Amino acid sequence: MPMHRVQNKYYFLFVIFLLTSCRKDLPLSENPFDAIDYGTSNVIKDSLDANGIVAIHRDILLPKCSTPGCHDGSFEPDFRTVMSSYSTLVYHPIIKNNPDNSFTYRVIPYDTSNSVLQKRLNWNTFANINDRMPQDNIGTGLPQEDLDRITAWIQNGAKDPEGYVSKLPNKQPFASYIWVIEGAENWTDIWLNPINQLSGKDNRVNNSWSEPFIVEENMWLFMIPNIQDDSTAIKDIQGVKLELSYDLEFNTTIHSYIGSYIPPSENGGDQWYFNFQLPHTLPTDTTLFLRVVMNDGDHTDNAYFPASFANEWDKKAASFIIKSMNN
Repeated sequence: MPMHRVQNKYYFLFVIFLLTSCRKDLPLSENPFDAIDYGTSNVIKDSLDANGIVAIHRDILLPKCSTPGCHDGSFEPDFRTVMSSYSTLVYHPIIKNNPDNSFTYRVIPYDTSNSVLQKRLNWNTFANINDRMPQDNIGTGLPQEDLDRITAWIQNGAKDPEGYVSKLPNKQPFASYIWVIEGAENWTDIWLNPINQLSGKDNRVNNSWSEPFIVEENMWLFMIPNIQDDSTAIKDIQGVKLELSYDLEFNTTIHSYIGSYIPPSENGGDQWYFNFQLPHTLPTDTTLFLRVVMNDGDHTDNAYFPASFANEWDKKAASFIIKSMNN
């Protein structure tokens, strides 16, 4: 090998040595997590209340009830999410009842005895044999620990995810129609064998629902207003009366009649009715408007049917006109 190449080689190695020997190590960057004191105590793994709806949904409703083809949104209750579970359970009307029709809601806060969820999870027979949930022919019942947690949730108010207790929905009573037939002084069970149905379309002026139905002078009228309410029993509706007016807006009332109650029976009932004879002083060929007044005892203001905000069509549908028998 030529001498000048050997010299170049050693010169190159000498330069590398100088460069590496002059390097100064830089300080390491500060780690912001080094200052955290993690302590030595046990880490809390779960801060959720075991008897709250969030934990119950996570541990029970979602993995054990929201299974394919069951409460996965295929039908109610819907256990896919916490809120869908809560909203389809608490004060939610039931679909399937027991033979005695003992229940109204799936869950009632503080009341396990009248909560269908409690019964369906614990009773082997609810409406039919083997209809405990999960159904015996589908799976096994929930472990006692799960049942106890759901019981505790209901007993503690069936609180929502924010910890609030829901109040029973309470709307004003309402009626969807007034059924009118020819009445009689002795009206007993007359609605089972109506003499003459008066409020139908064929007995209205121009055969139109938006026109008054036709009655005769001094006729007895029997009316059922089909009153409904979301939280008050029909028999407990207060101040039920029927008012008559010449005025569509009921600025004045010319007659009023106090309602009576028909108790439930195998033939129907559980409704209010009016049975009265038209005063002979009422003029013929004049439209009279009907209005039902009712109160559930929970609201200051009365409810009306037709409602004061109803359209003109609905108000005219609840009207009649007297025709003289001599015409």
